Amino acid sequence: MKSEFFEKRDNSEELHDLQNQELAKLKHLLLKSEKEAKELQISRDSHLADLIQSRDRNDELESLLRESTTTIHTAEASLKQVTAEKESLNTCKSANEATIKSLSMDNSSLREKLSCLALDLQKTRSSLSSLENTYSSLIEKYEALKHNNETILAQMKTENAERESLINHLEDKLKSMEQRENTDKLPE
Repeated sequence: MKSEFFEKRDNSEELHDLQNQELAKLKHLLLKSEKEAKELQISRDSHLADLIQSRDRNDELESLLRESTTTIHTAEASLKQVTAEKESLNTCKSANEATIKSLSMDNSSLREKLSCLALDLQKTRSSLSSLENTYSSLIEKYEALKHNNETILAQMKTENAERESLINHLEDKLKSMEQRENTDKLPE
């Protein structure tokens, strides 16, 4: 019985040792699990903080993306407007170049006409100068002829007056002679 007792005691001690070992293992596993749980909690919190930070960054990036999209749309609209204005300016430039070319041709033509007109003007001035000289000469001749004419007219008036006077004198004589002749004929 003693041996059974010792055996039970040994078994009980062994069982107790086994239980203690198992308990120590369980405690160790529990501590390890708690440590892992804490590490997982810390890791989860860190990941959660990273996630929140990532969400915030994502929100910022989405806001920036919206702003960038708006800016791009505005820039595209501005680009379309600038392109349209550029096309309009190119059209105006082409029209202006055509006008300049036309005006240059007109300018060349006008210069040629101006040259011709300058030559015509020079010829006209020369002719005018010649005509003025001829006019002056004619005026001088006219004045000389007018003076001669006035002199001749004065002489003719004088001669006419003398003739009139002579005619009157002769008529008077003729009358007087006729009267005498008539008087001379009467006594017979």
